[in-house]
Amino acid sequence: MNFTLTPRKIPYEEIICSVEDYLFKNNIGKEDLEAIRQDISSLLRRSSVPKPNLPKDEFTALINLRNRPELTILRADKVNATVKTDPTTNTLKATSDLIKKYSEKLNLDVNSLIPSCTKPPRLYGLPKINKPNAPLHPIVSQIDSPTYKLAQLLAKVLSPLRGHTRAHTKDSYHCVSEIKDLHLADNETMVSLDVQSLFTCLPIEDCISIVTRKLEDNNIPAEYAVLLKHCLTSGYLLWKEEFYKNVDGVAMGSPVSPIVVDIFMDDFEEKALLTAPVNPRFYKRYVDDTFTILPSDKVTAFLNHLNSINSKIQFTMELEANNSLAFLDVLVIRNPNNTIGHTVYREKTHTNRYLNGESHHHPSQLATVALDESTDISSTAQLLIFIRGVTQDFEVLEELLGMCSLKGQTRGVDILNVLLDECSKTVLDLSKLSGVTTDGAPSCQFWASYFAEKASARKKHKR
Repeated sequence: MNFTLTPRKIPYEEIICSVEDYLFKNNIGKEDLEAIRQDISSLLRRSSVPKPNLPKDEFTALINLRNRPELTILRADKVNATVKTDPTTNTLKATSDLIKKYSEKLNLDVNSLIPSCTKPPRLYGLPKINKPNAPLHPIVSQIDSPTYKLAQLLAKVLSPLRGHTRAHTKDSYHCVSEIKDLHLADNETMVSLDVQSLFTCLPIEDCISIVTRKLEDNNIPAEYAVLLKHCLTSGYLLWKEEFYKNVDGVAMGSPVSPIVVDIFMDDFEEKALLTAPVNPRFYKRYVDDTFTILPSDKVTAFLNHLNSINSKIQFTMELEANNSLAFLDVLVIRNPNNTIGHTVYREKTHTNRYLNGESHHHPSQLATVALDESTDISSTAQLLIFIRGVTQDFEVLEELLGMCSLKGQTRGVDILNVLLDECSKTVLDLSKLSGVTTDGAPSCQFWASYFAEKASARKKHKR
């Protein structure tokens, strides 16, 4: 339910607290300090509550739903220790003490790492509607929590320690670039492996040991491991007015969690591949998803080997079916001659629903019409060109403008020319275009006004 209601009151206290926090941490001069405060005060005095963006009967229906205790409304466990009191104050003090203790050794900016306005981490869940029984995907929002800014720092420090194994892949495009020239043997099978609940099952002590060793190997101060241990072991959350303590695993929602997961999995799979009963001809992992090519009669033995290494890290697998297998957002295809092809993959549960224009989101999230370009990394790039927009009735729509092939090198000018040609065919008023994005080619970013002008000129020329 991606729709935000207009607020019933203006959060004066939160705004003032956030402003004061910013002023304190940026050492702003006294004269500027007072000027900013006066401007903010003036703005708040003149502000008024936005007009409601939901009809009264719909708002009443939402209130009735919220008041039904048997229902929990969600967007489409390791938390089994109850904490009687709010740990936020104690966690903040422990975090502050550690930061101050190591500030000189690690050259830490104490003011930027210790939050002045804190709130407890909050748990919410997103149903995995593509899985049987739609299990919840637990996420703990860490924003403004006592360890959030420290976790951000640790993410920057530890990030260079991951991704150095032969199994690591940056994304689906990187993986495709490595498999496009492979030929499968008749007795080989494409296999997808998935770690069950990796974040919530991650063994923290093992992670800290691995990180400590990697810090030492890279001549990085070991004190960062102490700070990491604090972030990982002081985890708690608020759920339905009750506090819970994490007994193991890492919170999806903490900035440092994906880094720690990658470092752990790098170490895990290095050991696993060295001792495996069969050496996969191809093996690439992105976080908890792995694509591999194995002899058909060795698949079960390889899966059993992976599941025997650590009782907390258990894999499930999916075999290729109908000569194809999904990996991330790519459908990998076995061609009749056993070469490998691929195309864009979308889950069957993909809804094609987008943000409603009446939602009380920031204007920057509402005012974008985007042209998305997706390429596969092969000698011939396949461009899927979409245009998204908001109608007069505030419905967000997406249309496929065209599918084009680019042979040879896909330079920015090549992509631009194809986009211009396709957009010149549309009847839409391109003068209202507010943004252009090119997902597959990050170097190709076009100014909306320039793009609209050129596309309109081509449209007139064709007439």
